[in-house]
Amino acid sequence: MEKNWTPNENQRKFLEILKEYPDGVTLQQIQIDKGLKIATGSINNAHMKELVDSTDGEFVCDLVFNGVKIGTAKKPWKIYKLKK
Repeated sequence: MEKNWTPNENQRKFLEILKEYPDGVTLQQIQIDKGLKIATGSINNAHMKELVDSTDGEFVCDLVFNGVKIGTAKKPWKIYKLKK
């Protein structure tokens, strides 16, 4: 018989934050918007319990040298959202 899972404080915060982003959000965006750094290890259980879905995404970032934009680069990110 499997024990009931109780999220820890970080997991609970993460699940609450995801409610605010129905289209999904990256961990970096959560850190920027909420000032909260969430490590992927702290959300693995929520993912395994199928409460959270993730997809791979890609974002374009500016490359800046000495204050001057010298180009752009693509950076991969995972986008997390609550499963419906």
